[in-house]
Amino acid sequence: MALWWIGNAVLLVVTLVLVVLLQRVMKPIKEIQKHAGDILEHGAGLSRNLEAIPKLLQTQRLAGVARQGVGAYGAAITKLL
Repeated sequence: MALWWIGNAVLLVVTLVLVVLLQRVMKPIKEIQKHAGDILEHGAGLSRNLEAIPKLLQTQRLAGVARQGVGAYGAAITKLL
């Protein structure tokens, strides 16, 4: 019967130690989860800001066309003067 009580006491001590260790591990895990959520939120916001990048190619092409037009305009003015 004494061994039964000793076993119960050891089990109780081990269980308490495991609970304390688990709590110490869970606190950083919760912080990591919070930071990961923030990263996900801001990353999604960043991707929304990058949606216009394909339109930059069209802008570049149109700027080149406009530059050619300005060059032709300047040449025409030179001929007039």
